[in-house]
Amino acid sequence: WSGVHHEKLLSTNAALVRAFANAYLHTGDDTYRDPAERTVEYLTTTLWNGTAFAGSQAPGASDDDPDVSDYYSLDPSDREAADPPTVDPTAFADGNAMAVDALLTVHAYTDDERARTYAERALDYLLSELVEDGHVRHFDGDDAETDLLADHAHLLSALTTARQVLGDDAALDAAREVADVALDELRTGDPDDAGPSAFVDGPREGPGLLDRPLRPLDHNAEMADALVDLALLTGEDRYREAAEGAVAAFADAADRFGVQVAAYATAAARLCRDPLVVEVADEAGSDLHRAALRVADHEKVVVPDADLEPGTAALLVEGERSELAETPEELSERVARLRE
Repeated sequence: WSGVHHEKLLSTNAALVRAFANAYLHTGDDTYRDPAERTVEYLTTTLWNGTAFAGSQAPGASDDDPDVSDYYSLDPSDREAADPPTVDPTAFADGNAMAVDALLTVHAYTDDERARTYAERALDYLLSELVEDGHVRHFDGDDAETDLLADHAHLLSALTTARQVLGDDAALDAAREVADVALDELRTGDPDDAGPSAFVDGPREGPGLLDRPLRPLDHNAEMADALVDLALLTGEDRYREAAEGAVAAFADAADRFGVQVAAYATAAARLCRDPLVVEVADEAGSDLHRAALRVADHEKVVVPDADLEPGTAALLVEGERSELAETPEELSERVARLRE
């Protein structure tokens, strides 16, 4: 822990893509766009296993030469002559879901078609190979654990993003199934009780310490955040209530929070103050829909192909205030007016 670790994890790189993309959204500064795009290239080349994203790339040592120096510490000329580190091709549900979410975020802000293509391919893999009736396997293997909180939380986030960016109704249906399994199988307390009710990290029985479930703050925050999106996309209050219960379960633990407080604070803030919702009558990909995705607010929810009153192009709602917009230019103006 005292030295630099050069393993390249899918989850870490996917998180960086989303962070840099959101920084670019707020600033328009290519200083943030460039690393996002370079990392997209790494994900879609080195970590692409042909059907989904591989879990990681090793630090440098290989089976052929385990004593080789760390590949990433070599100077450029030596690195060019050395064999690249090996890649573990295992496609994990949580890491791939994070990559899908990140790549769709990049596409939303930049029209990067490569990011969209690989996101769609990875999402197809997840839904066809790792998800069945809302239950999620951690990877494609006989010994893979099923219904881990990390997998459900990140996949739910990816699916709600897919609905917003691609207008994918099938993704929204899958999101409901994935969320409902998590609510039924992973939530503590009485399901009919609206009080604090966190999610446990996985099944309550199994090998190792699985019979002693934990309540991880980071994955509870991710799940709560995704449930807020799902509630707004579906109009079903039960998802918002579940998010409130998960956030409330940690309300008295502020003195024990580490860096995970950032994600928790985001989820809590979106529950305390309703996020901006932009409903667009046009289908996904229209100029107005693309403009809605690029409003400088990464916590907003965009609903393409929305069921609006005839003649309404876009409806913006934030809390109890609302505005109408007809063009991309008007949309930006109306967002500013909402927040005066």
